[in-house]
Amino acid sequence: MTSPTQNDPSSNEIHGIIKRKHLFIESELPKEGWIQTCFLCGTDATSHLLDYTTIKDYERYSNSNVYYDLNIAIHTCPRCSKKLKKDRMYNRRTRRLINEYIRTNIYSKFIGR
Repeated sequence: MTSPTQNDPSSNEIHGIIKRKHLFIESELPKEGWIQTCFLCGTDATSHLLDYTTIKDYERYSNSNVYYDLNIAIHTCPRCSKKLKKDRMYNRRTRRLINEYIRTNIYSKFIGR
């Protein structure tokens, strides 16, 4: 049996609403601001976002049949973005660390719903 989707007229569930989570290093910059400290090096302030991944059906709105997807974007400075594109070993190592962060800090909440 497949899970019902938004395209299934017999389903009362709604899927596909997207919320965004921005990953960055905390600093003296305002948390809701569009410029944040680079998540990878922690030194440069940047407005550049790297779309990293989306977790489907991350959470259900309370007392409803509406689920949302969580899109995770990472603040990366130009230097780290360039290094991710050019250095394959750095890219692998960084992705491993980001995935571990997501598993322990974000995805664990997903499993516990």
